[in-house]
Amino acid sequence: MTEIEKLSLLERPPPAWARLRLLLIAAGGKRGYVASEWTGALVVVERGRIELECLEACRWPFAEGSVLCLAQMPLRAVHNPGPGVTVLSVLSKRRTPAPKDVNQQTERLP
Repeated sequence: MTEIEKLSLLERPPPAWARLRLLLIAAGGKRGYVASEWTGALVVVERGRIELECLEACRWPFAEGSVLCLAQMPLRAVHNPGPGVTVLSVLSKRRTPAPKDVNQQTERLP
């Protein structure tokens, strides 16, 4: 069997109508879930793993290459169970026209 090719949003610049954000979550770190951050976004686990913590405290694991939509999910937080940094690419529609030289934004999280 051949390995299935993983989707990556980092291989080419996003289209003009889209905004690409990179979220870096340190090993053992987490990001509190705010529904409005994920509205209309396509999320790819580019490197590492994440666990989505639901409101009942259960966790759903996702590995590198996973493609997710986190809008309106019953979540409390996004965790990086470690050992290394997790990189998430988040593609969403722009609210304003794109500046000519800005296609990507990176946010580092503890």
